[in-house]
Amino acid sequence: MSDNASWFYKDRLPEIAAENNCTIAEAERLFMSGTHNKTKETKKKWEQVELELEEPLLFRLMLIAHERDITLNQLVHKALEHQLKTNEYQFEDGTKPDPEFLAED
Repeated sequence: MSDNASWFYKDRLPEIAAENNCTIAEAERLFMSGTHNKTKETKKKWEQVELELEEPLLFRLMLIAHERDITLNQLVHKALEHQLKTNEYQFEDGTKPDPEFLAED
């Protein structure tokens, strides 16, 4: 067995099993299917939020989402997530970051 394979079966596979609370065989199946690192993403809590947007802004956001080949919901989710992270940084560090504006690529 190569060094990489030895490391994978000796060290990494038990880590994946521990992270997903499963057996070594199940961890190997998770790794092979590519879903071993998606469990952290599914632990996020989701809330439904209703937004009222004026038509010109809504149409502009829909166009931006279309240009990025994502849905409007995905665009709004990314924008809200970014703003929440910016606010967290502001409170942890004690300084305000420079204002940021939504810019098209």
